[in-house]
Amino acid sequence: MKKSTKAIELKFEPTIPASPNEVYDAWLNSKIPGNPWNIADKLTLNPKVDGFFYLAVGNFPTTGDLLT
Repeated sequence: MKKSTKAIELKFEPTIPASPNEVYDAWLNSKIPGNPWNIADKLTLNPKVDGFFYLAVGNFPTTGDLLT
């Protein structure tokens, strides 16, 4: 029996009932669940153009640049 495969593309665009400033402030607040910084055991964040971050979860550190 021949199996056929189909590619399905899904696109989700959530609507957040808040202003862009409120969303940005919440994204930077490591105490708010659901943002990438909340799970960190150790966090250094320099939230500006050409800034950086250091995020450690357990024994797995990650670093990166915040690009424009």
